[in-house]
Amino acid sequence: MIRKKFYLLVRKTPNSIKKRCSSCFVKIHSSLYIDDPKEKNLYKRVLVYVRGDRAKTYHVTFKFFNVDPEKKEDLRQKECWVHCSCPFFKYNLEVVLAKTGNSSVIKSNGDLPVVRNPNMIPYLCKHINKSYAKAINEKATEVEKV
Repeated sequence: MIRKKFYLLVRKTPNSIKKRCSSCFVKIHSSLYIDDPKEKNLYKRVLVYVRGDRAKTYHVTFKFFNVDPEKKEDLRQKECWVHCSCPFFKYNLEVVLAKTGNSSVIKSNGDLPVVRNPNMIPYLCKHINKSYAKAINEKATEVEKV
């Protein structure tokens, strides 16, 4: 399955979501390169904590594929996998992004979001939207073999 590039997901995110992310606080938990035999090349994994406006903390995971640790690359141009632990992601986006290969069904029951996202548009929740700039710029120094 061909994953969408990250910048396409950012571009499809509605402006109303982008405006709501200004109240979020972002903290990077970890950033490293993963050498997984299932993937052909290394990928960069970044784990982020995002606290929303209701003082609830959500966990965001980014995986950027086919990265070269030796080069300075624009990760927005890379294929990606994302996940957020927020309810909005679970009910609106998780299954849609899983269909495009940009996430996995982890929290939801796998049913299509026919009421909340009937057009099956893959985009990002406010927590992913707020934290992606920090995640992209976070330096990863370790390579972990799986």
